[in-house]
Amino acid sequence: MANVRKFDEEAVLDQILQVFWRKGYDASLDDLVAATGLKRQSLYNAFGGKDAMFDIAFQRYLSRFEQEERAVAASTASCRERIKQVLALLAASALDDATPPGCLVANCVTEFADRSDHPIRDAARRRMARLEGFLTGILEQGAAQGELREGADPKALARLLVAAIVGNAAMYRLERDKSFVEDVARAAVNSVI
Repeated sequence: MANVRKFDEEAVLDQILQVFWRKGYDASLDDLVAATGLKRQSLYNAFGGKDAMFDIAFQRYLSRFEQEERAVAASTASCRERIKQVLALLAASALDDATPPGCLVANCVTEFADRSDHPIRDAARRRMARLEGFLTGILEQGAAQGELREGADPKALARLLVAAIVGNAAMYRLERDKSFVEDVARAAVNSVI
C-alpha cells in the first residue's frame, strides 16, 4: 500500500517558502524540519532534496505574481499607471508584514551573484530578464502612444526600474523603512515617465 501524506501539503510548501525567503538557500534541513514539523525523510519523500525544495519554493513565490502581471498586461490604463501598478504589486509583497522582508528573487540575486554555476542564479536571472521584458513592453507601448519623453529608451528605462525594484527590496530587508521603499518607487516612476 502506498504511503498517504498526512499533512497539508499547501501549508508545508508555504512554510518551506518562508524558510528559504528568510534564510536563503543556505537554510539548513534542520530549519526546514523545525518550520514544517515533518521529519527529514518525510520532506525528502514529499518534495525531494534541498535543491528540489528550493526550486519548488522559488516557483511558488513567482506564481504569486503571474495573475497580477497578466492583469497589468491586459490593462488599458496609461503607461504611467501600469508601471505604478507593477511597482505597487512588487512593493506590497516586499513590505507585507505577514511574510519575510524583501523579495525572494532579489535575495537570490544578491545571494547567488558570485555562484556562476548555480541553477538558482540562472532562475533569478531569468526572472529578472522576464521582468525587464515585461516592463520594456509596457514602456514601448507608452512610447508609441507619446507618453514617454522624446528619445527615451524603453529598454534602458525598464532596466532602471528593475534596479530600483531589486534595490528597494534589498534596502527594505536591511532597514525595514517603508517610507524609503515608497519614496524610491515614486521617484522611479517620475524619472521614467
